[in-house]
Amino acid sequence: MSVVASKKTETTVVVGGQTVKLTNQDKVLWPKDGYTKGDLVAYYRAVAPVILPYLRDNPLTMERFPDGVEMARGIWEKQLPRYAPDWVNRATIAPSTGSRAR
Repeated sequence: MSVVASKKTETTVVVGGQTVKLTNQDKVLWPKDGYTKGDLVAYYRAVAPVILPYLRDNPLTMERFPDGVEMARGIWEKQLPRYAPDWVNRATIAPSTGSRAR
């Protein structure tokens, strides 16, 4: 994985042979601590070698906080955005019925 994280407003990186544009790297996500989107990218880059083997081939659901974690409720994003690149794998998961097998 060839990733260069930066706190600059916009950075282009190559990950797994794919070019990815990282934007708003200076956006503060955790105001109390002063952590930015760039800090989050740097953290994920640091832990990637350890965590990626556990995440590989698993579907992803994200809780997004567009205005920061302290500004509003999060948005659960379960659907892949229309603007996602073609090289992102897609999976259809049947909805849960809410009951558990016994």
